[in-house]
Amino acid sequence: MSNFELVLPKLGESITDATIISWLKNVGDTIEEDEPICEIATDKVDSEIPSPVSGVLKEIFYQVDDVVEVGKVIAIIGKPQKYLQKHQTPSQSKIQPVIKNQATNSAQVFLIVFTRLWHVLSLKKRI
Repeated sequence: MSNFELVLPKLGESITDATIISWLKNVGDTIEEDEPICEIATDKVDSEIPSPVSGVLKEIFYQVDDVVEVGKVIAIIGKPQKYLQKHQTPSQSKIQPVIKNQATNSAQVFLIVFTRLWHVLSLKKRI
């Protein structure tokens, strides 16, 4: 998951929309799972919307006092930069020394095996 779409959840059987009262987080803020992101109000209840995932708040689609339908995406949560740096594929410059090292080791192994095989074949010719 690189991005998670935070949708306005269904808060009751007859509730079809809610008003954003306040955003508790700003774009760029780190969010932990279950941490409240925003406060909403319906005609029956006021509530906080918790984040279902940990990450970074990347985008907010509605502003304070906007009325949002249930099921609409209200924000995007992305992976934290720390996570992305830790889990990205290694750069080519990091891979090259490993490949070069393995090639050297392969050449050495080949030379050892070839030398031993040559030695065994030489012994068989003498017998």
